[in-house]
Parts: sequence; structure tokens; C-alpha cells
Amino acid sequence: MRIGEETLGEILAAGRELGFAACGAASLAPSAMDEALADWLARGRHAGMAFLPRTAATRLDPRAKWDWARGALVGAVSYAGGPAQVGNPADDPGGPGVRRYVSRYARGRDYHDVVKERLRAWGNRAEAVLGRPLRRVALCDTSAVLERELAVRAGIGWIGKNTCLVGERGSSWLFLGVLLVDVELPVTEPPTDLLSTSRCRDCRACLDACPTGALVEPFVLDARRCLSYLTIEHRGPIPGEFHEALGSRLLGCDACQEACPWNRVAGMPEAPDPGLGALPVLDELTLADVAALDEAGFRERFRRSAIARARRAGLVRNALLVGANLADPAVAAVARRLVDDPDEGVRAAARSCLARAAGEDVP
Repeated sequence: MRIGEETLGEILAAGRELGFAACGAASLAPSAMDEALADWLARGRHAGMAFLPRTAATRLDPRAKWDWARGALVGAVSYAGGPAQVGNPADDPGGPGVRRYVSRYARGRDYHDVVKERLRAWGNRAEAVLGRPLRRVALCDTSAVLERELAVRAGIGWIGKNTCLVGERGSSWLFLGVLLVDVELPVTEPPTDLLSTSRCRDCRACLDACPTGALVEPFVLDARRCLSYLTIEHRGPIPGEFHEALGSRLLGCDACQEACPWNRVAGMPEAPDPGLGALPVLDELTLADVAALDEAGFRERFRRSAIARARRAGLVRNALLVGANLADPAVAAVARRLVDDPDEGVRAAARSCLARAAGEDVP
């Protein structure tokens, strides 16, 4: 079944009514990024994310897994708003809570839940418009699809040199969701070279702002050097060469997006999408509180948060390293109890924290 432009217009209008900041329709033609993805994986730039090479075929064409799919509805949810993430300890404004140490994306309700709820509601509205059931699946971030490429094909935005999607309104603070459907959608011809749509021109602000040089060239991110990867996905000790660069980033890193002129042109709304809300625990916990979390305490506080992805060991490890960067004596006191922690990453971070507090060389 193929639908017309007018019907698609009604479906896209329903998506906007449901709270998507932007939405569009994309084809499911094979990816134009096949060679770039193969090269990126061959160079090991996916770091420890072994699921990426395993799912490469599906990422390049979702029909490898969902053979019934004929089109994709793509929606974007804005998470712009709020204060900038603090990265440099010298710029730390102080005050209670660790909110300012956490990347903007994780300061509210788990975005996976928010986006998927809207995608499912969007599917219901699309069925009402079409007058027939849809075979569909709602995907957000954790599934094997190239959301950014589908968003470009859907006319939602373009890919910046920091590898983030920049929306047509000029903001990269966007969560993307994809609704695969069993109907063909009227779409524009996808670009054969997705990077040719970029409006970055000669700008390299994001590359220069990256504290670890993870953006090894325009449009290419080496996850092995990326603080977002290291503080969220990476298991075990964080290499010592990145400890000081971590600054006060407890989870994630917004440096490349904060440096992007397009985000400054777009302006920042006063608050994120209301559906995301806020995570009060980030205002209640100190770094020492985070460092002292056990498994039960971690699950209780972050079970409805994207922070859960880092796991207890990852977040505690990060808190110890940030505490050392901030010379926080309360964190050092907690570190003394963690030198025998079951997790290797926590043990290594505790030793590093204590060594730096004593003015010694980091082991």
C-alpha cells in the first residue's frame, strides 16, 4: 500500500500535535553510509561497543530484520534548555546537587520511554487517518537503525561535523525516534552523500572544543577517546590519560554541542520538552553521595533515568574521578571504602582519587 501526499500531511500533523518538535517520512532504501560505516568499524572506532559490528547489516537496511517494513516515520523531541554542563573544574559554580555535572540528555525522565510513548501514539493516530491497522515497530536509540540518516532523508535536519543531527531550526539537542510501518510513504529522493547536506562549511568549533580530540576529523568520532562513551558505555577503568580531561563531567559530555554556532543561533528555550520533566535526585545528591551508592541505591534513584545505562559501577567510578578533579575531600573519604570494591573500574578510580588527594602519582 502506498499513501498520497495529503494523507501523509495529516499523519505528520498528528505527530506535531503529539509533541514532536519536527517529524517527517523516510524511505527504506539501502544506506548511503555503507562504506563509511565499514571503514569506521575496521579502524576500531566503535571501541567496546561490540553490538555495532554485529548489527551492521540491519543498520544499513532495516528490512534485513523487519522485512515487512516499507517506510519510516521519523520524529524529533527537543531536550534543549537548562544550564550548560560544567566540564572545567575551574569554572565550577558550586552549589548543591550534581545536575550541572550531567549531560543535558540525562537530566530528566528516560527519553527512551518518552519518545517510544509518542511513537506508539503516533502509530495509533496514523491508523485512524488510514482507516486500517498498521504493522509497526517503535524504535529509539537502542535498536539497530541509523536514526540520523533516516532523519536526513525525512527532511528533519542534516549531519554536523560533530556527527550529531542538526535540526532545520538549527538545534542539535534532539532525541530521534523511528516508527517503521508496512506502508510506502511519499518521500523525497535521499541524498547519495549525506555529508554533502551539511551546513558547517569551514567551521571547526566542535573539533576544537572536544577535550580529548575524539573528533579525529570532520564527521568522524573515535569512541575510544570520547568522554560520553567513556562515562556511559565503557566498562572497567577509564584510562589515566583522560582523567583530567574529564573535568567535572559525571556523565556524558556536551562540549561539541555547546560549541556549535548553530545551537547558539537557535537559542535555548527556558526548559526542555515538558514530557521529559526533571530528575529531582540530581539536585539532591552530592558527588560523595553518588560515589557511595550501592546497587540497590543506584537502582532506586535511577530506574526511570537514562543514567541507568552507565550502571552503578560506571557512575561511582566517574564520581570518584570527578571528585579527584574537584579536590573534594568528601569523595576522597568515600574512596577509602572502595579500594576493595568488586568492580575493577571502581577500585582503580578509588586508588587514583586517593593518590591525587595525597599529591602522589596516579598508579
